[in-house]
Amino acid sequence: MKVALISPEERPVPPIDGGAVEQILYETACHVQDPELFVISPQPNKPICLASKDKTRFLHVDIQAQKLHVQSVLSGQLPQSLKHNKSAKEFYYLMGVTDLIETLNPHVIEIHNRPHFAAYLARQFPDKQIVFFMHSNKFSKFDHRDLSLPQINRLIFVSHDFQQKFLLKHPESKNKTDVIHNAVNTHQWHPKLKTHPLTKAIRSQHQLPRGYTLLFVGRMVKQKGIHLLVDAVKQIQKKIPQIKLLAVGSPEFKNHIDSDFFEKLKFQARPLGDTIIFTNYIDRNETPYYYAAADLIVMPSIGTEGLPLVALESGAAGIPLLGSRCGGIPEVIQHNKTGVLIHTPENTHDLATQIYDLLSHPTHLKKMGDAARQHITSHFSQSVRQANLKTYYNTLKLSLQETTYSPKGSIHA
Repeated sequence: MKVALISPEERPVPPIDGGAVEQILYETACHVQDPELFVISPQPNKPICLASKDKTRFLHVDIQAQKLHVQSVLSGQLPQSLKHNKSAKEFYYLMGVTDLIETLNPHVIEIHNRPHFAAYLARQFPDKQIVFFMHSNKFSKFDHRDLSLPQINRLIFVSHDFQQKFLLKHPESKNKTDVIHNAVNTHQWHPKLKTHPLTKAIRSQHQLPRGYTLLFVGRMVKQKGIHLLVDAVKQIQKKIPQIKLLAVGSPEFKNHIDSDFFEKLKFQARPLGDTIIFTNYIDRNETPYYYAAADLIVMPSIGTEGLPLVALESGAAGIPLLGSRCGGIPEVIQHNKTGVLIHTPENTHDLATQIYDLLSHPTHLKKMGDAARQHITSHFSQSVRQANLKTYYNTLKLSLQETTYSPKGSIHA
């Protein structure tokens, strides 16, 4: 069986520019040998060094070339809809995706995080099995009916939270939905890195105090709640003057761009001096050492979350997570055992109190970190996800052999 995995139009796979969906697609393609997987994503801005076997596995759409082709055909007279940058980029990308699918002729088309792509490709290729993978809340911006089309054979969600919210609106789709949790490389994120020379170098460079270092990892955008954490740290500093917050990330992954929100955030943090350290984007291969340098990881999201990799990575690193009770985060954190869930991070007084209480009990914090490591290793490792993917792909194989498809039920970690 041959499966084409369609990435969003924003970043390439392999994920040289970052991106959680792109990382998950890359790891899936690298670890799954059967069926044969092909990942389609945008052309990177710079060359990627790929092994010979990967050059046929990772396929890229040159969006700019597609645009020039359309302009030449239409003699520059573009429809109004193609004058909107976002719509135009998606259109040109889908043109290239369609061409590659026609060349590949896969049995299954697996679309990731773009509901309208799934509806479009289902109509373009009515003889193919169509699967839609939901990683984030992108679907909330589009017509949910697109995903309940009979041409879409399976709907895979990364969290039970997403699945349940979708089924509240479309209960008729229950028998074609599954949950497959994300996973983390538990060898790359590991407690042993706490004594690694690179971790010691990070601690030394930023003068991070042992026992009082907080870590935030993510995009510097409002929905991630970083501004709430800055306010909480300001309150905690009155009781713990030596506290530090290491804020790892940028507004848009590897693109080193500022935004109005990020500028306001830095202005908000300025009175705290070197208590708050903004590192901007850090390459993924380096981030495990930043985790290892921290005592507590804070994820005060106020938007919808899928199943965040940060939640998995913190547990794998043996560092407790204080996270919002939203999206799939409660499916990762065992409250007061592997971390702490907070209901309203907008209440920064409560957020500060929770952080202060955790930092004030280092023995309990250590036990939480050990329990988090064990929990993540048992339930969210790559081997667990690979087993779930194997079951899922075997189900697809069976459905190709049957004239009517009988779902087997949910797959979950």
